[in-house]
Amino acid sequence: MSKTSAKDLKALKEKMKNSDPKAFAEISKRNTKREKVIKTKDNKIPATKKKVIQWNYEVNQLVHVNRTNELGLIIADKEFHGFNLETNYFFVLISNRVLQLNGKDIRPVSV
Repeated sequence: MSKTSAKDLKALKEKMKNSDPKAFAEISKRNTKREKVIKTKDNKIPATKKKVIQWNYEVNQLVHVNRTNELGLIIADKEFHGFNLETNYFFVLISNRVLQLNGKDIRPVSV
């Protein structure tokens, strides 16, 4: 494909104007701007239901800690001395220390 110079293009336009002025006017009026097409991606991921087990231990309840085989006492379930916990975590007093334990790691002691 050979390149045409600006002079050649101008000469072709003049020839077109002279031969068919209506056709040239219609071509000139056409909208030559291209519209930007934005493709949107459907980001709707189906929400999976997350199963959350809510432990119903109470404060001052005796519990057995599965990991250490010790007995403990639940002293708080949400806040203890300014420390906040997520759900299902408890502050448990074991011997002389307070641990943050998940509800699945402890079992109630039946008296």
